[in-house]
Amino acid sequence: RGIAIALVLFFHYFTPLIVESKGVVPWYLTPFRTAWGGVDLFFVLSGYLIGGILLDNRQSSNLYKVFYTRRFFRIAPLYLLWLGIFIVVEIVKWMPPRTGETLFGSPLPFWSYLTYTQNFISAKRSTLGPHWLSMSWSLAVEEQFYLVVPFILVRLRAARLAPALLLFIISAPIMRCLILFKYADRGLATYVLLPCRWDALFLGVLSAYLVRQPGWSEKFQESRNTALGFLAALFPFVFWIGYQGDCLSQYSMTIGYTVLALFCTLILLLIVTSKSVERIPIVNARPLVWLGTVAYGVYMFHLGVLGIVKAYWPAPKDAAPNEWAAALAATAITMLLAALSYRYFEEPLLKIGHKIRYEKVPQSEPTATTE
Repeated sequence: RGIAIALVLFFHYFTPLIVESKGVVPWYLTPFRTAWGGVDLFFVLSGYLIGGILLDNRQSSNLYKVFYTRRFFRIAPLYLLWLGIFIVVEIVKWMPPRTGETLFGSPLPFWSYLTYTQNFISAKRSTLGPHWLSMSWSLAVEEQFYLVVPFILVRLRAARLAPALLLFIISAPIMRCLILFKYADRGLATYVLLPCRWDALFLGVLSAYLVRQPGWSEKFQESRNTALGFLAALFPFVFWIGYQGDCLSQYSMTIGYTVLALFCTLILLLIVTSKSVERIPIVNARPLVWLGTVAYGVYMFHLGVLGIVKAYWPAPKDAAPNEWAAALAATAITMLLAALSYRYFEEPLLKIGHKIRYEKVPQSEPTATTE
């Protein structure tokens, strides 16, 4: 999570400044242009973590109650707070006109934000809406995923899970291609709709399923060199995604998202199956662990904070050093807000959600997974 949110933050705060800098050979910018893939890494991690929780507790008698209660306390309060601040600031209109239009102008229907369906409206209108809430499309994808995945993992027999998950993964690039073939001007739909992005989510779920199979992690460790070979083979395709410089390039919208998700999944599996994971420096780096802890707040705040900082940052706003200073200041403010939010708002709510615990079904009782 720390790496994922760092990529997202870097992409929105610093990549534009690097790309606009002069005297740099374009292909050197490729790694920075691919930083938008932090969202794809988030999706893989979400599938892995949520899938693991559901697989470990799918025989619980109160699975749905606990799962959705905890998801509510994790996602909804901070999201609704940020949405409320958006409404207040828009009504007061204390932002400079030009910045206010970017941050608050042309919002999607308010009901769509409340129902986590703004991604459908975004797909139809080909816009993510105002910057303040433009990142919320991914929350909508996550929430819709939460409605689907528990029933798949609970209702399907264990022997059918892997084939079913593979079908979901394969279906995503097919649906993206079909959308582009029929609606060439609706490319944003391939980026924001759940069926077009659940390849990353279900790759994470599949990973959670595989590492729970007896002996699978050991076999994967024995084939580590093969996995590294696949990772190396995928790298040129990931490089090409960055070279295109756009998450909505034709290549990204067709197979690029799946390639990036596979790349992230292989790295995840190489880490979680490692016998000496505690020796991997980046996994145990304290700044990244902390950043992963406050990642949700950073994700919610970062675009709004950047817009406000740029609006009130001293002139000249077109000077490169000044832009970098504003981005660094926005980074510091975002981190501070995220830390305070987690400590005094999110963490207490998370503790409330975790007061409800999963209850196991007695062995003698039949369940959906043993029929």
